[in-house]
Amino acid sequence: MKKQIISIIAISSIVMLASCNKKSAPIPDEQELITTVSIQVGQPLSSLMQTFSYKIENGFSSGTSGSIKIDSIKLKPNTVYDATLVVLNEKANPIENITTEIIEKDIEHLFLFASTPATGDGSLAVSDGNKDKNGAPFNQTFKLTTGSSGTGKFKIQLMHQPTNKNASTPEISGGETDLEATFPLIIQ
Repeated sequence: MKKQIISIIAISSIVMLASCNKKSAPIPDEQELITTVSIQVGQPLSSLMQTFSYKIENGFSSGTSGSIKIDSIKLKPNTVYDATLVVLNEKANPIENITTEIIEKDIEHLFLFASTPATGDGSLAVSDGNKDKNGAPFNQTFKLTTGSSGTGKFKIQLMHQPTNKNASTPEISGGETDLEATFPLIIQ
């Protein structure tokens, strides 16, 4: 009888300890409010920079966007530019630079681009995007090469937790779209 009581106590203790050691489910990162994406462009070895912004008052993920302000990207034809993306929360006071967090978590993010038209008059080609800590594409800085004079559109997307960082479209990259901004493009 004594052995049975000791066995019951031992089993009860093991069950209690095991239930105390359960790990709670990880809490996912809360999505940052993104209201603005800006593209800063300049010619290599030049200190002159141009900034073009796409601003949504209530943020890219909001069901009620509020006011929207979109700059037209205006560049010279047949020219190579250095480009950098800046992501902000302009609803915060002071304005919050989300770019810093995106760079810190670069392995969880991927910037994608699409030019319409893809080539020729009024197009942009993207190359030499920077890499994340693991050597995979990240594309927060890159080269832009303009086509001949014309008009078009330039789309920027930020993918969160992509499953394929070598992809060139959101459908292939997987993950969630944190922002999508389509700029009017004028090459003259």
